[in-house]
Amino acid sequence: MPVYIYEMKYLVTGPEKPEPENPGHVEPTGVAQSSTDFASWEEYKTVTFSNLPTATNGGKWARWDYDSVTGEGYTDVVVQLKATPGLRINAKLDASNTPANNAYDSIAGNKTTIVAGEDGLVKFTWNLEEFAAAAEAAGKAFAVSNLRKFVVFPSCGLEGDDVFTTGSIELISIDFIKGEEPEVYVPVYPEAVEGVDLILGTINPKTIIVERQVRMTKDNGGGQWDWAGLKYAGDLTGYTKMVAQIIGPDGAAFTFKINDKVEKSVTTNGALQEVEHELDASFEWNAAAQTMIMFPDFATAGLGNEFTIVKLELQGEGKEAIDLLAAALSVSNSHVKACRDLVLTKATTNSEPWDCIEISVADDLTGYNKVHFVVKGTAGEQL
Repeated sequence: MPVYIYEMKYLVTGPEKPEPENPGHVEPTGVAQSSTDFASWEEYKTVTFSNLPTATNGGKWARWDYDSVTGEGYTDVVVQLKATPGLRINAKLDASNTPANNAYDSIAGNKTTIVAGEDGLVKFTWNLEEFAAAAEAAGKAFAVSNLRKFVVFPSCGLEGDDVFTTGSIELISIDFIKGEEPEVYVPVYPEAVEGVDLILGTINPKTIIVERQVRMTKDNGGGQWDWAGLKYAGDLTGYTKMVAQIIGPDGAAFTFKINDKVEKSVTTNGALQEVEHELDASFEWNAAAQTMIMFPDFATAGLGNEFTIVKLELQGEGKEAIDLLAAALSVSNSHVKACRDLVLTKATTNSEPWDCIEISVADDLTGYNKVHFVVKGTAGEQL
């Protein structure tokens, strides 16, 4: 698994989701909702709500169906979601046909309520031994294979919180587990720290695969024109083509705006996509403007979608390509989060314990006495 270096700086003291490997992981095979006026779906993963009720269980619902899990020895069910911050979610597991539709709707401990925090991440856990005991006490036959659907009853925030009428829930995963919870990708956007940014240094990858990327997201308080920008300090005369590679959720909207003049939009599909744009012969670069402006969740309020730019170049005939992912990164306001990462991957074959990368910077480092890292990797591995 790659190691993500989110921040690496010298200081003066004073943003592809890994696929679950759990055999008890299930994917949704169908969806449903109490009313199409209340809920609309993007594929089987994300559901957007309107006219949210104020009651904890206001009778409006959305449902993910899945096939019976195979195997034995499962101890718990873990469902992980990403929701609009402040959204109150009442949820349950239930049966479809065996022993009967909604057989476990009223058993003790099935329905539980969680309010999504600032990061929107929500985790529901059901212990299967306790679930079986509650079903038996209610006179309902139980088998793990009977659990075929996950249902949510969303509502507005708690009394005193800001009232909002719309929201969304993205299903991250449904896992039947055997004592250990699955690893789930959680975005990290570190607070900015002043210092010499080594991620922008000259990289000698030696024997490690190294990728530089920029990740960004816009929260649900963001406006339709909130942006992240990259500004290149050099001369762009003669550069006439943009080449980008982007990864974003299926069905999400993203727009590149070159030099705050020319827009190129893309609807992401969950996989790596290449985007190109040729500039007109009459195009003139404005050095005072952002070289590239990027609009996540373009022309809508923020939906919390994360977009990853893995390549962003300017090209010109007879010119060396300019890597804009190394340009100065900024955002329009606090509703947009953006950061630049290094992704390090060690070969699974023919690798050595001392395989490494080297980074050098041109800055004068006199007086710098501390190195600051923000790193994410697989638990137990060393960097």
